[in-house]
Amino acid sequence: ATLQANGVGRAWIRHTITTENLITVVAGIVPGLVIGRILGGLFVHQFSTSQFTFSAALQPSSIALSATVIGIAAIIAQFPGLRSLDRLDLPAKVRERNV
Repeated sequence: ATLQANGVGRAWIRHTITTENLITVVAGIVPGLVIGRILGGLFVHQFSTSQFTFSAALQPSSIALSATVIGIAAIIAQFPGLRSLDRLDLPAKVRERNV
């Protein structure tokens, strides 16, 4: 509401919100997949016994698919917030901030 009150267009606000969200997702995907791979290996190793040895095997395509699904989910998750931007009652928000 503050940006709109200062004359910034909705398209620029939408673009900024989308860019910030995607930067956050990209910054979280890499460490998340690395930590997930390490923890997955540790959990699978817990099932190893003297008779059976298990190791975690992960294909590069699985990592790429996981990153893609996370990115798609992040894009879909921002639609309700962007839709609420269209329903924003600017005069009411400005009056609310002035009180």
